[in-house]
Amino acid sequence: MISPLEMRVLDRNAQYFGISTLDLMEAAGKAVAEVARSEFGAAGKRVLVLCGTGNNGGDGLVAARHLSKEARVTVLLARSPDQFDTKEAQTNFERLRDVQILAGLDRSEEAIAEADLLIDALLGIGAEGSLREPFASLVRQVNGSGKPIVSVDVPSGFGTGLTVRPTVTVALQDGVAERKPGGVIAGSRRAKPRSTAVGRTFMRDGLITIIKRTMGGS
Repeated sequence: MISPLEMRVLDRNAQYFGISTLDLMEAAGKAVAEVARSEFGAAGKRVLVLCGTGNNGGDGLVAARHLSKEARVTVLLARSPDQFDTKEAQTNFERLRDVQILAGLDRSEEAIAEADLLIDALLGIGAEGSLREPFASLVRQVNGSGKPIVSVDVPSGFGTGLTVRPTVTVALQDGVAERKPGGVIAGSRRAKPRSTAVGRTFMRDGLITIIKRTMGGS
C-alpha cells in the first residue's frame, strides 16, 4: 500500500504530465458515475453520495453531479460545506445543482435507509489509527445498511480498525502512468487497494478504471 507522502508525489507527477488535480477529479468522478450506472443501474434510483472534505470527497461530488442527470441524488457531507480541505473539492461542491445536500449525523441514518445505492467517498488513502467522528458513525451506519456500496479508490477507513465493507471498489489510475524504480508509478493519481476479487478494467477520459468486487460484500 502506497504512503500518503508517495501519493502527494504522484499528484505532483500527474501535474508534470499536464493533468491538473481538478481535471483528474472530474475524470475520476465521471468514472465512478459510470460504474454506478453499469453495475447497479443507478438511473431512476435514489443514490446517496457520502463525501468527506478532501479530494476523495471531491471525486464523490463529481459523481453526484453526473448522476443527478438521471438519478435522484442526495449528497451527505461528513462536515459542513465551509470545511473543505482542498480548493478542488470546494469547487466541485459549488458546481452541484439540483442535488439535496445534508451534512453531519443529524439525518444520516434516515438518508442511508432511504437510498437504493450508497457511494462511499468519505476518506481516501492515508487514514490510520482510530477513525474520528463523524466518520466512525457514518462507516458503521453504511456497513449496517444492507445496501449496495460503491467505494471510491479505497474503502473509507482502510488502514484503520473500522472500514467500509463495499460491494465494489472503483480504483483509478491515469493512463499516462509509467513504472519507476522502487515501484512508484509516476503520473498515477491513485494506488490500487487490496481486494479479494478484480472484475472489469476499462479506460475512459485517460483514466484506467479497475472495478474490484468484494466477496461477501453487500
